[in-house]
Amino acid sequence: MIQKFNSINLVVQYLRQGILSGTWPVGGKIPSENEICKALDVSRSSVRCALAQYISLGILKSVHGKGTYVSSDQLSPVGLGNVSDALRKAMTTQLEFRRMLEPDICYYTASKITDSQLELLKKTLECMESSAGKSEDFVYYDCCFHEQIADFSENVIASQTIKHIFQESLVYLLDMNRALGSCNAYYYHSSILDMLLKRDALKTRQLMRDHLEKSLSELLLV
Repeated sequence: MIQKFNSINLVVQYLRQGILSGTWPVGGKIPSENEICKALDVSRSSVRCALAQYISLGILKSVHGKGTYVSSDQLSPVGLGNVSDALRKAMTTQLEFRRMLEPDICYYTASKITDSQLELLKKTLECMESSAGKSEDFVYYDCCFHEQIADFSENVIASQTIKHIFQESLVYLLDMNRALGSCNAYYYHSSILDMLLKRDALKTRQLMRDHLEKSLSELLLV
């Protein structure tokens, strides 16, 4: 699974560099999916996943029958790409532990969540979207999203554990957001919310696992 996410990250960085360098200016058309697949030797699914993250942040826009165009060169949501050894070590440990815990929290929450709780998650996601590029605000709402899911599981220990993890690693979470951006978080949080709305416990669990593994692979790649 990590190998799959390394391929996605490779495409994410390829797109970032092309926009940053001006190779594809605002309004310009980026290479087709097939061209990116050939250039990077990655699968079409990896390309589509990376494109979806940029589209969700409003950096790219897909026009049916024509292709994908650059709609913004504001790349702060994609991150600066600099990860220190201390950050990598601390966050790898944290994410590995969360990977053991959070997917199953999502599984149990999916079967219990109420309509009013889903509305709270929607509002948190909207706040995340409006905070893209503002690290402190974005990380606050990012943590809120995870904490709310744990709260809605109705398991006090799970809820307290998630809150404690975030309280103890806030500085690292801020540094990680500045380095890696918000593509991963916003894309997966949106997908997780979609599955919670459908009360699909299995897919919600898998998406949370994918979200955390994607974060781990980003730390290892950058």
